[in-house]
This record gives sequence, structure tokens and C-alpha cells, in this order.
Amino acid sequence: MPDQRQNLLHLLQEAYALALDVERALRRLGGLQYASRVPFVNPMEICVNETLDQQRLLIECLRRIDGDGETVRAINEDLPVGGQHALANEPHGDALREMARVHALTLQEIDVYSECIATAESSGFFETRSTCEAILLRKSAIAACLSRENPQTAQT
Repeated sequence: MPDQRQNLLHLLQEAYALALDVERALRRLGGLQYASRVPFVNPMEICVNETLDQQRLLIECLRRIDGDGETVRAINEDLPVGGQHALANEPHGDALREMARVHALTLQEIDVYSECIATAESSGFFETRSTCEAILLRKSAIAACLSRENPQTAQT
């Protein structure tokens, strides 16, 4: 059975992988082709920037916990490369499906960050707990925004 430190490292890696998926999905949605069809394109760019900042914070947490950096190198090598294509030639419905996917991924992130917070607290990594709490607040706001902007996402 893995110890708390290993469990926390695993959860942080999972959070990082989800953040990459969200970033990729937001970038696919952010194409100019959808500027008139996706109601929150400008806030979407803000979400991409926030997600990138959160990825940086997660890397810092991983480095603090796993000082040799092996974990950080491993997550960058082991993560599958998501679809990098733009939704340029896709019908409008695909943009809505992608919004629903971003919402679902964000809800997964919320669950993982909740686990990170509990694990960091119980294992004494209080700075990591604080970082995850701050990210969790932003993720909750993004999920709420996605639900308001596209009621279909609330059903995912």
C-alpha cells in the first residue's frame, strides 16, 4: 500500500494530466471560427491562462514533495498527447460537446483537488494543501460559469 506522500504525488500527477486535457480542450474551442457561436470566448482565454498558471503551481508542488524531479520528468513523458486539432471544420454541435467535455473534466479536477487537499492535510504538506485549495476555488468558479453559459453542460 503506498504511503501518503506517494498517494499525494499520484493525485497531483492526475490533477496535472486533467489540467492539460482542459487546456487542450479550451484551446480547441478558442478558435476564431467559434467566436460568434461560443458565448464566452474572451473568458475562455482567461481560463486557458489560469489553467497554465495552475499547471505551474502543480509542478512546483511536485518538486517540493519529490525533490529530485523524477516525478515531474515522468509526468511529461508518460502523458498521452491529446488531440491538438482545432474545431475549425466541425459543426456547431461539436463546439457544444467540447464545452460539455470541458465541464466534465473540470468536475473531475474538482474531485481530484478535494482528494489532494485531504491527503496533503493528513500528510503534513500544508503549502500543497493551500495551493490546491486556491486552485479548487478557481475550478469551482469555472464549472459554475460553464453551467451558466451552456445549460447542456450541467447535465454531464
